[in-house]
Amino acid sequence: MHQDTIKPVLQVRGLRTVIDGSARSADGASMATALAVVDGIDFSLYPGETFAIVGESGCGKSITALSLMRLLPDAARVVAGQVLLQGEDLLALPESSMRQVRGRRMAMIFQEPATSLNPVLTLGTQLVEVIERHTALRALAARQQALAVLQQVGVPDAERRLGEYPFQLSGGLKQRVMIAMALATAPDVLVADEPTTALDVTIQAQVLSLLARLQRERGMAVLLITHDLAVVSQYAQRVGVMHAGKLVEVAACQTFFASPQHPYSQQLLAALPRTQAVPGPQREPWQNNDATTQPASLLQVDDLRVHYPIRAGLLRRTVASVRAVDGVSLSLQAGRTLALVGESGCGKTTVGKAILQLIDEASGQVMFDGLDLMQLRGEALRQRRSDFQIIFQDPYASLNPRMRVSDILAEGMQALGPRGLSEAELAQQVGQLLQQVGLPEDAGTRYAHEFSGGQRQRIAIARALAVKPRLIVCDEPTSALDVSVQAQILKLLLDLQRDTGVALLFISHNIAVVEQVADAVAVMYLGRIVEQGPVAAVLRQPRHPYTRALLAAVPTLDRPMAEAALLAGELPSPVNPPAGCHFHPRCPQAQPTCREAYPLPRTVAAGHTVQCVLPE
Repeated sequence: MHQDTIKPVLQVRGLRTVIDGSARSADGASMATALAVVDGIDFSLYPGETFAIVGESGCGKSITALSLMRLLPDAARVVAGQVLLQGEDLLALPESSMRQVRGRRMAMIFQEPATSLNPVLTLGTQLVEVIERHTALRALAARQQALAVLQQVGVPDAERRLGEYPFQLSGGLKQRVMIAMALATAPDVLVADEPTTALDVTIQAQVLSLLARLQRERGMAVLLITHDLAVVSQYAQRVGVMHAGKLVEVAACQTFFASPQHPYSQQLLAALPRTQAVPGPQREPWQNNDATTQPASLLQVDDLRVHYPIRAGLLRRTVASVRAVDGVSLSLQAGRTLALVGESGCGKTTVGKAILQLIDEASGQVMFDGLDLMQLRGEALRQRRSDFQIIFQDPYASLNPRMRVSDILAEGMQALGPRGLSEAELAQQVGQLLQQVGLPEDAGTRYAHEFSGGQRQRIAIARALAVKPRLIVCDEPTSALDVSVQAQILKLLLDLQRDTGVALLFISHNIAVVEQVADAVAVMYLGRIVEQGPVAAVLRQPRHPYTRALLAAVPTLDRPMAEAALLAGELPSPVNPPAGCHFHPRCPQAQPTCREAYPLPRTVAAGHTVQCVLPE
């Protein structure tokens, strides 16, 4: 229908992008090379349409987006093709003219918000700058528009956030700010590169519904680059499958999911985790050597709190506190996996960092193998750091851009591993790590910026494994990965756990992944755990209304968009949480007693507790 009645707003013809590099000839001489990462692709995008590009990490999806926006890194260049925006070839424009297009007529949501937001400017300054540059709004009117778009994308306490800096926000909140910046100028075309990667399912549903509504109201076209096929099935009209720089299949979504034609497309669908439908990897969890006793807790956390002071005035007095974590208790055994789930900004990442003693404001008790980590300082704490490691959510921000990958991996071994390793031994272990996470051995000679987002995450995982830890905090370790690579990484973590007995605290918003890898799950809301227990009990028979809302918002291939339940309202501010149960302002079943006092934990089944006053 589009092709017959509507002109495309964007046409891409024969786009070819290469990355310049170097190689060694047979005689050892250096010679220039040019690797085609986008290899002659064609597609059209129509007003009001969402066209999704899917494929494995490294296939060229993000380079395609950057090519359209003319934001390629120095080593990459477009060597052929046309990018026609309403008939105007963007590749032929001078940079001064392209600046008027970029951000106004065509905007982009980047995959890694931490590297896209200016760390020394407040969020308000950055938003207002975009609005003033591309619209007629100025000063107070521009600030009001900035506040409005932050509220549209579900940023809680948006007025306060305007005065904060990017480092003060969680990964999910930073992503929502990036989305707000892209939508602030009402572009004709929105290029969305993994726009919901860092978002939990409830906010993801809100943001995607917002994009769909804006499409209807403005006729905005969306080029959606994602590895989440369930999102594609609900929100896109057409899909293009990319492999090795080429579009190997383009079809209407309904046709594609019913009958994918290309073998690579069939592999992608086969690797998709399906909640409560397809069992996870075959697991043989590590067992305690003493079969007569239950394995004692390797990690026992009691009443963990992280309250950040808010200072104001000339004397910088404390006027309030951000209750990021407000009394969390949990336990984890060796060889087991505990998943921590909840909305962006609920405190999941802060819990992980506080357990590893990476936050000074933490209080409570963190017992690791019988030793209270809260009491360790300086050298005593450093000596135990090889026992627990973390895989950060944002691999680009956590990898030193000035170090080669081999040096990044060797650094941990030299600092925390066995003393006296020779250069040859270090090189051998680095090579084994790279192979273990699915990267070629020559990856060690390259820098982090030379890899795709998914490949960088594998480097981050290899760094965590380098010192053979007993506990790994996995902070969204597969959020940047496509489904096939995600399956490889999950299998890697489970195999490692089976062989070594490492315990995993798995922080994730992907319920299907949680069901595959975890033994137990804890659900967080506004700094507190509202329900926890065995995975099968919590995910199949959720007792807390918030847990049920989370599960209802999980996108699936067979659930129409209209049936995706949206949780009403926004996450309250942790500065001033609601009285009583923090969830009651959004709870469809709230009772008067819910407003009076925070409910105490009660056991509803073996190992399954819930903090809710509602009857069973």
